[in-house]
Amino acid sequence: FRVTSCKYAEFYKALGAPELGFLFVCYQDYPFNAGMGDDVVLERPQTIMEGASHCSFNWYVARDEMQAQKARHMEEDAAREKAATIAADKRP
Repeated sequence: FRVTSCKYAEFYKALGAPELGFLFVCYQDYPFNAGMGDDVVLERPQTIMEGASHCSFNWYVARDEMQAQKARHMEEDAAREKAATIAADKRP
């Protein structure tokens, strides 16, 4: 599904810190997804917090747990990389 407005994004943008919003809010989607089932995968290629027009949330049930685990790791690794880049860019 598509989320076209986000109070969190508005709040963090008003603070001048959307990167913190990604770290504190958007990044938490992945731990939340972990509780949905071993074969459920979340793909979220873009967020309003990162400047996109909408957040894309795409869930699907994988063929098996191994496929789901691999897909989740790839998605979570990409989010961790974004978070690490954001954190490194904000260091004094």
